[in-house]
Amino acid sequence: MRACLLRCRPIACALLVFAPLLGCGGAKGPPPLQGDHHITVVLSQSNFGNIEPCACNNRTVGGFPRRFTFLRSLRQESAHVLTFDAGNSLFSERFQPPPLIPQAKRKAEAVAEAFRRCGLDGMTFGELDLLAFGSYLRSTVQRFQLPMLAANVRLKKSGEPLFQAYRMFEVDGVKIAAFGLVAQELKRVISQENENGTVMVTVSKDQKVLTEEMFEGRDVVVDDPIEVAKDLVAELRGEAHLIFVISHLSQQMTKSLPSMVPGIDLVLGSHVPATKSDYSVEGTSLLMNAPMNGTGLAVLDLTIRNGDLSFDDYTEVARHRESLPKAREMRASIAARYGGEQEQEGADAAQEGSASAKLAQLDALIAFKEAAVAEAENARSSSFVFRSIVLDGKEHPDDPEMTAYVRDYRRSLAELYADQAAPPDPAIKPTTERASYTRVETCERCHRPQTEFWRRTGHADAWETMLALDAQFDLDCILCHTLGYMAPGGYDRPDRVSGCEDVQCEHCHGPGSQHLIDVNFLKQGKIVIEPGKMPCEKCHTQEHSPDFDRETYVPRVSCPPIDRGEPVIRGALGTARKPLEERVREKPDTKSYLALIDLELRLSSHARAFELAGEAAARFPAVARFEVAAARALDGLGRTGEALERLRAAYEKNPRNKPVVLDFIDLLLHGNDPDWRDPQAAEQLIDWALAQFGKNDAILLRFQAESQHAQGRLADAIATMKYIVHKLDLKTSDHIGLLAAWVAERAALSEFQLPPPLPVPPE
Repeated sequence: MRACLLRCRPIACALLVFAPLLGCGGAKGPPPLQGDHHITVVLSQSNFGNIEPCACNNRTVGGFPRRFTFLRSLRQESAHVLTFDAGNSLFSERFQPPPLIPQAKRKAEAVAEAFRRCGLDGMTFGELDLLAFGSYLRSTVQRFQLPMLAANVRLKKSGEPLFQAYRMFEVDGVKIAAFGLVAQELKRVISQENENGTVMVTVSKDQKVLTEEMFEGRDVVVDDPIEVAKDLVAELRGEAHLIFVISHLSQQMTKSLPSMVPGIDLVLGSHVPATKSDYSVEGTSLLMNAPMNGTGLAVLDLTIRNGDLSFDDYTEVARHRESLPKAREMRASIAARYGGEQEQEGADAAQEGSASAKLAQLDALIAFKEAAVAEAENARSSSFVFRSIVLDGKEHPDDPEMTAYVRDYRRSLAELYADQAAPPDPAIKPTTERASYTRVETCERCHRPQTEFWRRTGHADAWETMLALDAQFDLDCILCHTLGYMAPGGYDRPDRVSGCEDVQCEHCHGPGSQHLIDVNFLKQGKIVIEPGKMPCEKCHTQEHSPDFDRETYVPRVSCPPIDRGEPVIRGALGTARKPLEERVREKPDTKSYLALIDLELRLSSHARAFELAGEAAARFPAVARFEVAAARALDGLGRTGEALERLRAAYEKNPRNKPVVLDFIDLLLHGNDPDWRDPQAAEQLIDWALAQFGKNDAILLRFQAESQHAQGRLADAIATMKYIVHKLDLKTSDHIGLLAAWVAERAALSEFQLPPPLPVPPE
C-alpha cells in the first residue's frame, strides 16, 4: 500500500482550501523523483462524430481545426503534454438511416484521422464507437493507428488484450501509466423501422447489451473492470510514479473508482452530459471531465516540486494571477478619472465619494489576490491547476491545414453516390395514404404573394450556404437546408436533391398533398395554418443557432396572410365544393356537414351555409356546433343581433358548451354589425369562462386581451398578450405580431402630448 501524504495549507487568510490529492510513493515503486517537473494533461470525451461545428453561425464552438490550433499552441509552450479521449467519439448518437450509414463510417474515419493529426496518447471506446460493430472498430484502430486502451477486454481464445491494456509514458522524467476501462454492459445498438418502413440504427436510452455481443462472433471477453483495475494498479505501481485511468464506465462507477481501487491518481471520465469541463477530488484521487460534442477540452497542469507527489489545488490561485492585470488596470482607470483621493475643483462630492469607495474595494481585492499568489509561490509545493477550454473561433481560430482536410472530407462524400443508376428509395414515393411533400412550385400556384415574400427571406438561400461550404453532399448539414429527406415527395440522396433545396413552405406548414386534394380540411390537420414551436427548433438548436430568438426571428419569415378573396383562392375552394357536396349526400355525418358549411363560409356563401346548418341541426339536434355555424352564417349576412340571440339560447341550454361560449364572445368583439359589439360584456363573459374552462386557456386569454384593447386599456392588453407569449410559450407569428403592434401603439401614444391648458383668467 502506498502511504498518502495529507496536508492542507492555509493560503491568504484561509480563504482558499487545498485538498490533498494523488498521494506519494510507498515502499515499492520507481526511483524517487528529484527536482521540479511539469506535465499537462488534455482530455476530450463524447465527441459524437463531430469534426467541425455548424458554419451557419459564427458563434458556434468546437471542431478539430480549432482543437489543432489550441494543441499546437500548448505544445509550443510545453513539450510535456499528454492528450486522452474517453470514448463515444467516432459516431453520432442520432438515428442512422441506411443511406447515412456509409457517410457515418466515412466521417468516423475522418474523425480518426483528425485525432491522429492532432496527436493522441490514449483513448478508450464506448457504445457509439461500436455503432458499426466490433470488426469496424478494430479495422479503424489499426488503419489509423489509434492508441486504443481497454485493459478489461481480451480475446476469448488467446486471452490476449483486444487492444493495448495500458501505455507507459515518461514525461519530463515522470513515469506515468495510463489504462482504459470499458463497461461490461453498454447501451444497446438497435435497429428500428420508422413510419416509412425505413430501418434506422441508433443507441437505446434504456436497453442494455453485453459489450461482448457487439463483436461479431462474440470472440472477446469483457472482464470485471474493478477486479482488472485492482490487479493492474498493483502491477503498475512498481513502475509508475502516477497512474491514470481512462474510464468509459457508468457515471456512478467512474466516480466510485478511487474508493474501489486505491492507488489511482487521475480518473479521466466520460458519460458526463456537460457543456463545460469540471473536476472533483475523490479521496486522494482527482476526477476530471470534458465537455461533450467536441465543443471544448479539459486541461490539467501538474507541477511537481522537489519530487513531491502530493498536490495542492492552485486552480483558484491561477485565476487570481490571471485576473490581477485587469484589476490593476481598472484601479488605474478610476484613479485617473477622479484623481484618486485628491479633491478636484468642481467635482461632485457624491461622485468623488463613490470613486473613493470603489478604489478602496479594488485595493482590498488586489491585495487579497497578490497575497494568495505570493503565498503559493513562496510555498513551492506540488500543485495542479484545472482549466476549461472552450474552442471558440476568436481565441482559437481554425487551423488552415485542418480546415482544408475537413473540406476534402466533405468533397469526398460525392464518391458515395457514384452509382447514378441506383433506383429511388421506396420511402420517397408519394402515397395517398399519408401526406406527401409537393414543393414550393406547387404552393406558388395559389399563394403567389406568400412565395414572393419567401424568396426575399434567408430561408430561400439556405442551399447556397451548403454550396459555399462544399457541404452539398453532407447529410449531417443538408437536412436543415433541404425539404423532405427520406419522406414521401422528398429525396433519398444528396445528388437527387433537385427541387427540394432551401427551407420551403412545407417545412413550417407540413406536407401539402392532401391539402391539394381537399382544400377545406385546413382545420383537420391536412395543412398547418399556424406553425407551432417545433419546426423552428428542429434546426435552430443551441448547437447550430445560439443566437436564435423566436420573437425576433419568426416575424422575419412569417408570410403575409392569405386573402381568401383572391380569385385563385376562391377557385381552389370552389373546386373542393363538389366532392364535399357528394359526401354530404352519400354519407350525411356531422364531419361532412361541418366541412361543407365551413367551405361555404370561406366562400362567403352565408345564405347557403345558414341553410346547411339548419338542415344539419334538424338531423343532429344534439350537436351544438351547428348552432354555432348558423350564428356564423347570420353574422355574415349582417344579422349579428339574430346570431347573438341564437347563441344565447344555445348557451342557456348548456352553459358549459365551450364552442358556443367562444363564438358568443367572438361576435361580441368582432361581429359584422358594429352596433352589436360590446367588449365590456365580452370581458364579463370571458372572466366567467376562464373560471370554468381554465385560467390558462389561450383562446380566452386572447379574447381578453382584445376586449381590454377595445376598451382603451392598452397596458392591460399588452400584459395579457405577454402572458400568452412568454408564460404559456405560445410564440406564434400572430401573437407576436399583435403584441408588437400594441407595444408600438403605446410608444406612439407616449410621444403624443396634449398642449398645456390655458390659464384661467382672473375674475
